[in-house]
Amino acid sequence: MHKCLIIERMSSEKKILDLLNENGSNNYAIVYGRGAYKGLFDFKEHNRSLIFFETNNEKQIKDYVKNELHFDEGNTGIMITFKGGNMKKNYQLVVTIVSAGFSDEVMNKARQCGATGGTIIDGRGTGAKQASFMGMQIDSQKEIVLSVVPDDIANQMVKSITKFIKEDENVSGICFGLPVSEYIGINLDNNKPEKK
Repeated sequence: MHKCLIIERMSSEKKILDLLNENGSNNYAIVYGRGAYKGLFDFKEHNRSLIFFETNNEKQIKDYVKNELHFDEGNTGIMITFKGGNMKKNYQLVVTIVSAGFSDEVMNKARQCGATGGTIIDGRGTGAKQASFMGMQIDSQKEIVLSVVPDDIANQMVKSITKFIKEDENVSGICFGLPVSEYIGINLDNNKPEKK
């Protein structure tokens, strides 16, 4: 069973969920966030769906998102597989979880290291020590930033973002990288696909 993540424009969500159900992958989770990609002058943002799922039919789903949803074209979507194995180039999914309000600074650090985009998800944190107000527990608001980048950029990003988190007393968080076995979607090699 392969563990996968699809990050896509919300307009394709129903098609992807139908495909997953047809292929017996009915155990999935959906999270909503916003994508950030490099525009002409700065990062642009738009809404995204993140679909986490397990499948035995990875190739069929991968072929569909490439051929039918055109994930190999710019700013359409990405499918990431976590299963082990080698690629011609190694990539990581860099995950940063920080206090709410600091995702822009994280994206700036990522861009300085060479990242060209990312996805931001709103969340909340829990811990051993939780703040309370009038006897009610308050969950701290968090932002989760996801970026798929080559290993060398990932290592720089993790160091730079971790240093930022440690040095700024107003932010708390964590940053780490997960190895990616395969991806389809964004052009991480900076080669533009030929238009037919």
